Amino acid sequence: MADNQKQGGALAIVRITLSLLVICAIVSAVVTAVHGLTYETYQLRLLEQKQAAISALFDGAAVSCEALPTEGDEVKELYRVCVGETVVGYCANVSSAGFGGDIDMMVAVSPDGVLRGVQIVSMSETPGLGSRVSRAEYLAGYAGMTLFGSHAQEDLVLGEDIDAISGATISSRAVLSGVNAALRVLRQYVTVEVE
Repeated sequence: MADNQKQGGALAIVRITLSLLVICAIVSAVVTAVHGLTYETYQLRLLEQKQAAISALFDGAAVSCEALPTEGDEVKELYRVCVGETVVGYCANVSSAGFGGDIDMMVAVSPDGVLRGVQIVSMSETPGLGSRVSRAEYLAGYAGMTLFGSHAQEDLVLGEDIDAISGATISSRAVLSGVNAALRVLRQYVTVEVE
């Protein structure tokens, strides 16, 4: 009788294990299929958001972008931005860690080294708190700063050059970190082309 109970218990464990294995395989196949079906659409939307951000940073003009080589991990993409044949600036796509996840942003400068602005492409910050860093009135604080003069070789500083948002200090630091990363790279392009 004891042997029958042991065999029955062992069979139950095997059945449960096999059932869970089949369920996991089915779920994995469904997740993989959904990812395959939605990946291209997601990438297309992300590209549209980046293009809209670049256009907004250059006053809504019909701009064309030429990809430039990037070095290091700080800047994901770098562009020379033109209207027709005229270079109107440079734009860097950077991502930095915020409170709720990465904040993906575009940072633009004019050819004469003036920061045109910052546009948030995507983020997952807390609504009503960290998400306030995406508001136009906050991001406008970055526009007009020059890459030369007092900031020729140094990063912008929170509380001195740009204010933090109360209750969203981590998110404010994340945006500033992304802007500084972009400016370190963009300074090289602007300096080379201005001289």
